[in-house]
Amino acid sequence: MATAASAGLPRGLIAVLAIRLVPAAKRATVAAAAALAVLVGLSRLYLGVHWPTDVIGGWLYGAAWLSLLATIATAMRRPRPRPQEPAPAELPVS
Repeated sequence: MATAASAGLPRGLIAVLAIRLVPAAKRATVAAAAALAVLVGLSRLYLGVHWPTDVIGGWLYGAAWLSLLATIATAMRRPRPRPQEPAPAELPVS
């Protein structure tokens, strides 16, 4: 799986870069990346170089990493509330 993960990393980075550079093409970029992942997995089965369980495991492994990184990215993008300073105490007028 390390070979598949390291081969998929540049493609994933290219997809992220494309989404950042052309936000209007987000849906098309995500669809293309998903189609590429499915086609690569099916080609590995067709060529007989992997068992179906290997391909399914690779897809699940990739989906788990994608979910983890998407969760981290969303949490980092969310603005954090700043702590408010306590109001100065009213001084009694003598």
